[in-house]
Amino acid sequence: MSEKLLLPPKHALPEKYRGRKIFFLAGPIRGGGMWQIRATELLWKIFEGCVVCDPTRWDDAETHEKDPQTRQRIVAHRAHAIGEKNVARYPAQAPWEEEHMNLASKQGRLLFWMERESKKYHRPKSEGVYAQDTRVEAGIWIQKLKADPALRISFGGHWDIDSHGQETKKSFGGMNFIVYYLTGVKDRRRLYNGEVAHPNLVRAESVENFIAEATKETGRA
Repeated sequence: MSEKLLLPPKHALPEKYRGRKIFFLAGPIRGGGMWQIRATELLWKIFEGCVVCDPTRWDDAETHEKDPQTRQRIVAHRAHAIGEKNVARYPAQAPWEEEHMNLASKQGRLLFWMERESKKYHRPKSEGVYAQDTRVEAGIWIQKLKADPALRISFGGHWDIDSHGQETKKSFGGMNFIVYYLTGVKDRRRLYNGEVAHPNLVRAESVENFIAEATKETGRA
C-alpha cells in the first residue's frame, strides 16, 4: 500500500519528507463541500508518496459534523496526518500557509481550485463573502506568478456565464475577475469559450478533472 501523507495546518513537515513532491490545496474551505478530500485522494493515487498540504481544520469539522458517514469520511482523511503541531513556529495559520504554498510552488504544485458554494455546507452570511480569503490569496499569487513565471501554480474552478457574459449560480462567484487578473483579457466570452488560453489556467468541470490536467507536467513522485 502506498504512503498517504497529509500535512494539516500548523504541523511542521518532517525532515524525511522534505524531498517529496508537495501539493497545496488553495481554495474555499468553509462552504466548499469538502472538495479537499476528493482532491487529496486523487493526488495520492497519481503521485505515490507525495505530501498534500490541506489547510482545512478537519478537527473542528469532525466535531461539528452531524452526519455519521460524513464524520467517518473526515476521520479516515485525518488518519493520514503527519508531523507535529508547532505553535511556536506557527502561532497563526497564515505563516504555515505561506511557507507551504511556497514549497508547493517550487517542488510540486500550488493548486487554486475555486469550488462553488455548497448548498449543504454553506457558511453563515454573518461571516462575510464566501471564500473572501481565497480571493485575496489568488490575487497575491497571480502577482507572484507574473514576477516569476517559473512558479508551479494552477488556477481553476466552477465557471459558468450567460449570454451577456455574466456569471450564473453555477459559477464560483469571482472566477471572471480571477481569470481577468491572470490573463489581462477583458472579453469574458472569448476566455470562457477557450479562444484565449493561459498556461496557468485550467478549464475543468470538476476538481478531479482540474487535478488531472493541472499536474500533467509535474511528473511522478
